[in-house]
Amino acid sequence: QHPTLAAAASCLCALLHPIWAITFVRVLDFGNAGAGYANSITWWLQYIFLASYAYIKSETFGLSAWTIIGIESSALEGWWSYVQFA
Repeated sequence: QHPTLAAAASCLCALLHPIWAITFVRVLDFGNAGAGYANSITWWLQYIFLASYAYIKSETFGLSAWTIIGIESSALEGWWSYVQFA
């Protein structure tokens, strides 16, 4: 297990975030919306990096890859009754 790889992915996103923030807020002049775009890019990249790492390493954690990413048939049980209630 290499937790340093996951930490490195988070650090990479943290280092890139100011570049996106400056680009969207100042260079492209998007203002507050640009800050939101920069946050969205950072959060999505962190999710993609960390989910990919967990997916690849799932067997070493003793879990199936589908369990790691949160897609199981049990998650969909009772879904239709929830949609009808909402």
